[in-house]
Amino acid sequence: MRVAVGSDDLYDIVEFIVEKLKERGIEVIKIGALKEGKYY
Repeated sequence: MRVAVGSDDLYDIVEFIVEKLKERGIEVIKIGALKEGKYY
């Protein structure tokens, strides 16, 4: 399964969610600030 996760800012909770999804074997596609590694 693949899931796209995006945010307009870099929040700790979003990274936490991404890691939990990965632990469950879900492929995560980062978009927005998560992909770029910078704030918008």
